[in-house]
Amino acid sequence: MFSVNKVLTGESLPLEYIKAADGESPVLGQALKTSAGLIAKASGTDTPELICAGVKQSDGTYPVLRIRDDIEFYVDMPLTSADLGKRVTLSSDGKGITSTAGGKFRITAVGIYGSYGYFN
Repeated sequence: MFSVNKVLTGESLPLEYIKAADGESPVLGQALKTSAGLIAKASGTDTPELICAGVKQSDGTYPVLRIRDDIEFYVDMPLTSADLGKRVTLSSDGKGITSTAGGKFRITAVGIYGSYGYFN
């Protein structure tokens, strides 16, 4: 699950509300992409655009946070110091990362329980 660790500008992050594509049921903290104006999970080397920020609303939309260069995310996948600076891929369910190089998530710090980084 991706969660915001810090916003470099210090500003509040606005939520957007978007419907999901047929067959998609986004969950809190999942990386998402858009297609034809609808959200779907992002995985592998996809470039995620959004992070799911809550449950489905009564109007069928999901609250989402738009990914920006100034947002550092935490993900509960601990990597090692050898992975610092590495760009890793998203997990197949879009809820985390793998240790495989070649993705869109750049590791900036590692901890015992997870890793930190940016989608840029």
